[in-house]
Amino acid sequence: MFCRKCGTEFDGKFCPSCGEPTETIPETPAHQTSINGVPVDNSPVSVPVKEPFYSKIWFIVLMLLFCCFPIGLFLMWKYKKFNKPARVIITLFYVIVFIFGLSNAGSQTSTPVPPAAETTMSEPAGTEEKNTGPAENEETSEPAKTRYKASTYKVGSDIPAGEYVVYCDSFMGYIETAKDSSGTLDSIIANDNISTNSIVTISDGQYFKMTGCYAVPIEEAGSPDTSSDGMFKVGVHIPAGEYKIEVDEDSVIGFGYVEISKDSYHVLDSIISNDNFEGSKYITVSDGQYLKLTGCRIVP
Repeated sequence: MFCRKCGTEFDGKFCPSCGEPTETIPETPAHQTSINGVPVDNSPVSVPVKEPFYSKIWFIVLMLLFCCFPIGLFLMWKYKKFNKPARVIITLFYVIVFIFGLSNAGSQTSTPVPPAAETTMSEPAGTEEKNTGPAENEETSEPAKTRYKASTYKVGSDIPAGEYVVYCDSFMGYIETAKDSSGTLDSIIANDNISTNSIVTISDGQYFKMTGCYAVPIEEAGSPDTSSDGMFKVGVHIPAGEYKIEVDEDSVIGFGYVEISKDSYHVLDSIISNDNFEGSKYITVSDGQYLKLTGCRIVP
């Protein structure tokens, strides 16, 4: 080596000419750079990469449950969220649900039920649903009965004035006659809830509303089922005379209600007598009167 002071070449720790000690310059690692004697690390620095929001579990779950499950499934597999058995189970679940939905939609659109095939609770067979006017039943020799489905009708324009038997075809039916179409309480003339059948008379200019039921003119209706509760016209559906009335064991109201009326307008002035009772009771009815039973029936 050479002395840094006098330039003499020598071997050892001290220069033989001037006695200058040797200085060992530490080797700078290959991956470091020395600036002013201070080593600087110039190795590549790893910068953390921010995970995109659509790869997070909360976003994937949101897509699976509420938005678009195919996108959720794609992201779940792409970013390997959850373990593989869980991903397989989730995918199979959505595939089964999708196939079931397609088959169910296909069955609903490909096999519509014709209106004429609908069944009713207590109307005699052979009736056909109509909005207005009678229609001929091509399948039988008997003409089809006129039938007015659930709706609101203007009497005299949409439906003729007269007396109708109303049949309930749902869990509970509702009928209402009104003096105008304002929809206010003051416009209501009469209303009633029915579970089997009722009888109502409507006049020109009134508005007749039905929900969960339909109407047939009384002269076409035949006889309703008199073995359960309902409303019957004496002399038409049941003979005049004395009857024993008994509360149904499964009565929803827990007791029986019996009413005798002079007409079928369903107003307070129509009522001749009425009573709530338990067990059984006897009544006498005359031709032209109306017998209304709720939660009770005529004992044969």
